[in-house]
Amino acid sequence: MLLVADLIGRVLEDVHAVQVLTAWVGAEVPDPAVVADLMIRRPADVVDSPAAVEDALVGPVALTVGGAADPAPTDRDVHRLHVTVGDVRDDRTPGKVADPATLRLMLLATRHEQAVTLTDEGVEAADRMLRRWRGAIAAWSRCPSAPLARSYTDAVHRALDTGLDFPRAIALLRSLESDPEVRDGAKFETVVHLDRTLGLDLVRGMSAVPPS
Repeated sequence: MLLVADLIGRVLEDVHAVQVLTAWVGAEVPDPAVVADLMIRRPADVVDSPAAVEDALVGPVALTVGGAADPAPTDRDVHRLHVTVGDVRDDRTPGKVADPATLRLMLLATRHEQAVTLTDEGVEAADRMLRRWRGAIAAWSRCPSAPLARSYTDAVHRALDTGLDFPRAIALLRSLESDPEVRDGAKFETVVHLDRTLGLDLVRGMSAVPPS
């Protein structure tokens, strides 16, 4: 749920320039290590009941995010929109460490309202994709700069605005990677721009490519 709330906040802030304040509702405080590892922007506050949210955020609540088993809010004067998140099941080998961005990519590749199962095979496939993207971005960074590929940024923004379709956004990044009509410098600028919203830390491998 934290990840979906983070993604919604990024879309509103980075795409639409809307100021967002978030609060986590629950008896347990989110693990700071998990929040940091998944590159989730920290909530403004943590409260123990829905009634305390308005006081914590100093204003009405516009949107709530909850699990499939959580009842949707009924007070529509306060909660104008509710987003339901599917369950996440972890079937990975215990103790096996994965790049947090890999887990974020796996979750992004599934519709937020659908249940998802994390497996060793799925993590390995996502890790290969991330490594390939980071290698490509590192190479593109050495090319002459070029304007954003607006056809792709616009299409990604439409996907995010239409039912939070993050799987579609990921598919568009894959198409951009192999599009021969887009210059490499434009691919670099476009991916870096979109990664502010996706939060996949795609520029991590840039230092791996020596200057030509």
